[in-house]
Amino acid sequence: MLSPEKLHEKYLMVLDAACRYLRQAPTEHLKLNQADRPTRTFRSLGIHAIQMAAAFLDSQETRRLERGWRKLPENAADLWTGEDIATYGEEIRKELKEWWPRAGARIDMDRIIENDWGVHTAHQSMERQTWHSAQHVRQLMMFLEQLGIEPDGRLSAKDLDGLPLPDNIWDT
Repeated sequence: MLSPEKLHEKYLMVLDAACRYLRQAPTEHLKLNQADRPTRTFRSLGIHAIQMAAAFLDSQETRRLERGWRKLPENAADLWTGEDIATYGEEIRKELKEWWPRAGARIDMDRIIENDWGVHTAHQSMERQTWHSAQHVRQLMMFLEQLGIEPDGRLSAKDLDGLPLPDNIWDT
């Protein structure tokens, strides 16, 4: 497992990429979905990738990683543009960046966080949230490619090295 410091760096990089890719997405294509996954639209994947980071940050205070996470405006899942989601993503990225020197570097990463997938350490939770967001960002890259758009600053295998990502784009 990567160190918490390395996970923090990778998470910032993943969120940066998500914001870039969301800005590239033509608004009329944000409703596109994978044929066998009708609820996984470009828009919902972008929001979800960012919400994973927000959930991680919230769990550091509550010691519980909740599925409900932060409440978004009611129309976010249906009406937000790529720019809207990217702006939200930049806010969460800023929180994550500021969290590390203020609290993250000093907390006990062996402390327990209750998750919907079981009880794990803060370190394990951080790793899972990081790779989970990264997996959805890989899916955003794939959507752009399907539209004939080259992802701006494509994440490479080297960028994602050390994260336990599934081999396939649609495995989670």
